[in-house]
Amino acid sequence: MMDQSLEIYIEADIEEVFPYLIEDEKLRLWNSFVIENIYESEEERKLPVPGTRYTSVQRIDQKVRHFPAEYVEYDPPYLITVTTTSKEGLSTTRYSLSRSGSGTLVRILASAAPSNWYYTIIGKLMGGLTKRLVLKPQFNQLKRVVEQYQHPAMKRDHLN
Repeated sequence: MMDQSLEIYIEADIEEVFPYLIEDEKLRLWNSFVIENIYESEEERKLPVPGTRYTSVQRIDQKVRHFPAEYVEYDPPYLITVTTTSKEGLSTTRYSLSRSGSGTLVRILASAAPSNWYYTIIGKLMGGLTKRLVLKPQFNQLKRVVEQYQHPAMKRDHLN
């Protein structure tokens, strides 16, 4: 198992941050990979529970890919854990949110269980780069987007 962790502080209330991790229209504002999440029903989209399955549609390297996904943990607005399956293996992303001062501390743990030795080697070689080139920029964008909507005057300074 290969793990990457990251922690960010967002100057916004926890109830304002949480929807940016689960609602498609808000996810797309900061996560450049997400196209949409397809659920069996609208009820499952609005009120997922552990065991809820969906298809995550993402654009990766100019290709649209469909990944089976499942909520493993779901405790709004504090915790989300999702597993995603691909030919590369099983990926687990855990978002843990807590109140901190006047904002929210978001801890992200991204884990990968490669499906074979080839993806294990690639993962070990690319692990540090993935954090620097993908995770940090994506979650810094999450911070900018949420704070921009909480503090519109910051929009000019931080969105681009």
